Amino acid sequence: MPKKRLMLLCLYYSLAAGIALLPVNVMAGNLEDAENLYRKGEYEESLKKANDALKEDEKNVKAHKVAIRNYNKLNRIGAALTKYTKLVIEKKNEPVYHFAVAFIYDLKNNTDRAIEGYEKALNLNSKLPLANYNLAWIYEDKGDLSKAIDYYQKELSNNSNDVDTYKNLSKLYLKMKHYDKALETAQSLLAAGANNRVAYDLIGEAYYGMGDNDRALDEWKKTLNIDQKDVQVGIYNVRGVIFNAKGYYNSAMKEFRKGIENGPNPRLYYNLGEAYMSKVQEKTFGKKNDKWYNEAVKEFQNAIQANPKFGEAYVGLGEAYFGMGMNDQGIAQYEKYVEISPRDVDGLNRLGNAYKRLGRYKDAVDRFTQALDVDNNNAEAYRNLGYAYYYQGLQDAAKAQWEKSLKLEPNQPLLREQISSAFKKFN
Repeated sequence: MPKKRLMLLCLYYSLAAGIALLPVNVMAGNLEDAENLYRKGEYEESLKKANDALKEDEKNVKAHKVAIRNYNKLNRIGAALTKYTKLVIEKKNEPVYHFAVAFIYDLKNNTDRAIEGYEKALNLNSKLPLANYNLAWIYEDKGDLSKAIDYYQKELSNNSNDVDTYKNLSKLYLKMKHYDKALETAQSLLAAGANNRVAYDLIGEAYYGMGDNDRALDEWKKTLNIDQKDVQVGIYNVRGVIFNAKGYYNSAMKEFRKGIENGPNPRLYYNLGEAYMSKVQEKTFGKKNDKWYNEAVKEFQNAIQANPKFGEAYVGLGEAYFGMGMNDQGIAQYEKYVEISPRDVDGLNRLGNAYKRLGRYKDAVDRFTQALDVDNNNAEAYRNLGYAYYYQGLQDAAKAQWEKSLKLEPNQPLLREQISSAFKKFN
């Protein structure tokens, strides 16, 4: 947590509890020490410092959170749950203890109990620090991105200078391809006094997503004086992406490899694989070229080895296998991506379309239906579901789904033509 925010939190709670300003500095020092010791793996000492901070202010949310994280690392999370549950019973109207119990359940991956606890804490104090933030994390992990955004925004309404929340919200907008909102949020992050490198990086990603490569590169260059090694890797990556977009595939590959020389990097491996895929399409005009496909497969596998949860690499690997005619392997990779991101509508549509191409229409229906369970306003999923029904001869069901798609996105001339021709054929 940034020191500025930490000091503000300490000041807030000291005033609320009637504590003089001098202990605030002591508490801030104890809490900062606790966080530093935790990062070093010195959990027992970190716990002592967190408890020292709580002696100065028993209502400090951050101090309780650090203490609980240490209990967890020391395999004493059960004892912590007993302790805080007792405090909830004794002081049922004190929100910080409901927060603490919720955080314990959060660490135990009992998200239902965690959500319940955070909501109770917020019902007692709607401005309680970190409760909305933690709820946003839970819903983002569950794939309910709309709820995650709502909770991040609530956290910001309570603390408009919360750099951690701005950072996560901007990343979430990027994930959803809402580049204008990602840009606005990243600019707010910069204004709130965040680490400039993080802010400029996110602003650059937003511009890149908008297709403005020059402005993206300008933003990324601003990080040059912050962390030379990491930024240089970033510059290699940016140059490679731009070269690839312009069709200079060999130059792109050279830049990605320069970045990889600094150490394994899943993003660079992935982008190198994408460059090989681009080269396949450009050089073979759609014909199979196993040489470049094999190189792409190798790089996507390197990306997965560097980070097994790097979902895009599974998608790239699946596309390479499909290009080589290895359909079962392609499907397997798409399925792995969906396992990692079960509520990603794009991933579910992609997997459903793969099933549909292979004639596995019932599997396709399941995936498109799953996509609509996540987002029932997704025109693409309704359109795809219609085709899956159509190819099974279920024309009424197909028409119903296509009409839902057109209601959400009326400007689909090809789909209107498909409906017209399809039902002339049936009639």
